[in-house]
Amino acid sequence: MRPLEGRAGWRGADLVRDESWIMPWSAADLADLDAALDHARTRGIAWRDVTPATFPLGPTKAKLERVAEGLEDGRGAVKLTGLPVARYDEDALRLVWMGLALHLGVARFQDCRGQLMRDIRDEGAGVGARHGQITDPKDGQAFISSSARTYSNGALRWHTDRTDVVGLLTASQARSGGISKRAWVFAKLISN
Repeated sequence: MRPLEGRAGWRGADLVRDESWIMPWSAADLADLDAALDHARTRGIAWRDVTPATFPLGPTKAKLERVAEGLEDGRGAVKLTGLPVARYDEDALRLVWMGLALHLGVARFQDCRGQLMRDIRDEGAGVGARHGQITDPKDGQAFISSSARTYSNGALRWHTDRTDVVGLLTASQARSGGISKRAWVFAKLISN
């Protein structure tokens, strides 16, 4: 085996020294996003129906081209920071997030139900009954399915997503828990 070379062959210490993979939203970017959001909303476009044409970006398109380049030919990871999520309601935030995603690529379903985007939050008791559980035929004990666990505070198994790019947006922090092991491992890598 040979180590990766080039920009994709980074170590945690490299990311600490060179923060070029982190891109903050500027005031001009945010104004551009708001204009695109207003354009889509005044036309009654729902987040599921948005397209790059119905979420038109001006100068921010150049930033997204740099993001795409960083994902495809760079480190393979880009962190966009400073989106003021509190100023958007849930529908607007979904519209902004999908609008941005479609300027980067093609949306793909997350599961067999055709979900393109959803919240990851604890829905409390009964998630297995609502979202899927498996009953052990030997002892009758019910286990929450992997899919249903994403609706609970239960631990998720290691998994991969079936796309080239996955976008995660943190709109609010859980009171406790909610730690992604992948994010934790990544944070440990860059802190070493």
